[in-house]
Amino acid sequence: MTEARETVRSASFDGKLIPLIRMIDGKLVDMQNDTDRAYDMAIQKGDYIQFESDTAADAFSKRLSNMIDRKRSIMSQMGK
Repeated sequence: MTEARETVRSASFDGKLIPLIRMIDGKLVDMQNDTDRAYDMAIQKGDYIQFESDTAADAFSKRLSNMIDRKRSIMSQMGK
């Protein structure tokens, strides 16, 4: 996790949903302050999701975050 206890964060550029938190040298690195580098890495690695627009990418990202939040809540209630 990052200092803010995040494991997933993304941003959209040109309809591409890219990861802003990456595992680099065994540590999670928050790239929110270096989005150019995050974008370049996503293009290089091919680990982005292409959408028709940034709006569609953002909507997907919000749904994914909500799904993760629900799962974490369930796991927390189960004591895991």
